[in-house]
Amino acid sequence: MAATIEHMAARGIAAPAELLSARDALLVARQFDRARRFTDAHAAAQLTPLPGILGADADFDGQPTLWQMDVDGDTLERRPMDTGPLQIVVLAGCHFSADAARDIVADPVLGPLFRQHGHWLSLPPGQEDLQAVRDWNREHPQTPMEMLYDRSEWPIFTDWRMPTFYVIRDGRTLGSMAGWSSSSRAELTALLRRTGLLP
Repeated sequence: MAATIEHMAARGIAAPAELLSARDALLVARQFDRARRFTDAHAAAQLTPLPGILGADADFDGQPTLWQMDVDGDTLERRPMDTGPLQIVVLAGCHFSADAARDIVADPVLGPLFRQHGHWLSLPPGQEDLQAVRDWNREHPQTPMEMLYDRSEWPIFTDWRMPTFYVIRDGRTLGSMAGWSSSSRAELTALLRRTGLLP
């Protein structure tokens, strides 16, 4: 892909969307330095700027990890996630996920519960657009998005539809539900009661 894109760019026929796809492929492969050089080399395409990358090669002793974005969207830092405590993990990223985040934040019961026990996760960089995560975090500051490092670190997730709500503890799934609609609050509340997060 990189060779093809370079030939297209030399002929002036590489569209910005094609350049973005090529950079996303580098991000998916976690070739972050190469992705940064690619962005700089194609400045005329005005690709969204890449954040600084911290901890990409760190050894977390087999723990599943996440990318956390700073408030300004300028830095991604890889950190381990403790899957021991009882908590809610939401695989998110679509407009239904945004609807769910707005409804949950506004809910007098679910809002405080998710602030204390919830994580909102997107796909890894390159599979999820970095600017979309910046935009999400600006629009949903009470439900900030974190990004998976690698899906293979998360075998406990078997349904990757968005949004999917998982309740986990001790590295295991206690229950889940997928989707969000006008009737989803009752289903989510029932899940949280079954798994001990609500009385």
